[in-house]
Amino acid sequence: MSRSLFDDLPPPTPQRRVFTVSELNRRIRATMQERFPSLWVSGEINDLARPSSGHVYLTLKDQDGQIKAVIWRNTAAKLPFDLEDGMEVVCEGSID
Repeated sequence: MSRSLFDDLPPPTPQRRVFTVSELNRRIRATMQERFPSLWVSGEINDLARPSSGHVYLTLKDQDGQIKAVIWRNTAAKLPFDLEDGMEVVCEGSID
């Protein structure tokens, strides 16, 4: 007889709220945006991509973590230097 991972879970109660994935994502996003309306981040550029849209997509990483980032077309056009994989940068941005 096979069993599901969730067979033994009790039903939700007012003391133990169960969130959907979408609800959890919305709450995390709202909390992060409220806590960090604007922030500075340092890291190494990785996976740099420049599609025809003009936006720049990249990953910022350090020794222990990474985040995906976007530089919108209008901002990317004003950069006074060329971005490259492996470049160490300090960026100002917001969480979305």
